[in-house]
Amino acid sequence: SALLALRPGPDWSDVVRPQDACPVLRLPRRVDELALLAAPRLLRDLDAARRRALRLGGVDVRVATADDLAEVLDALFRLRAARFSRLPRPRALPDETARRFHAEAAAGLLRLGALRLYTLRLGGTIAAVLYAFRERNRVAAYLGGFDPALRRSSPGGLVLRAAIEDAILSGASEFDFLGGRDPYKYRWGASDEPLLCRSL
Repeated sequence: SALLALRPGPDWSDVVRPQDACPVLRLPRRVDELALLAAPRLLRDLDAARRRALRLGGVDVRVATADDLAEVLDALFRLRAARFSRLPRPRALPDETARRFHAEAAAGLLRLGALRLYTLRLGGTIAAVLYAFRERNRVAAYLGGFDPALRRSSPGGLVLRAAIEDAILSGASEFDFLGGRDPYKYRWGASDEPLLCRSL
């Protein structure tokens, strides 16, 4: 981080401390080598989920373009609302200002070639979205959403697998799950990188 290299003046206090961890998957050179990293049951479960999804009318994974960017972002917010509104303590969802910010930021990132916004459609209907970024050889998974009514077909897991495989095929060497030690990240074979907090 450029902020860690910053040289403060002599009158500044400077404290760097561990805050959390970012699980990062070191990507193999070939998609079939994922089986050497991921938990075997994970890949078996996703293969079974894909077979169930195919029975719903087909599985189609695409990366959003300028033509469908607004539709995909709307679907992402809708899917997150459907999932998180069912929790005992629902999470705060983006308001109109945040939605406008994401629309503008995503359009700019798309023009730069840094946005990877994946959609998974089951039978023609958007069932999952993964909002990710590409910077040099690293892909970072930022935000996802899936239809909780289709949980048995694991649309969230399927779109994540498609994103990881796409990262490998595009020559990326790392897939960053970003902050939080969620168990599913380690099932893919990720290991922790420290997330540091610097106070000046």
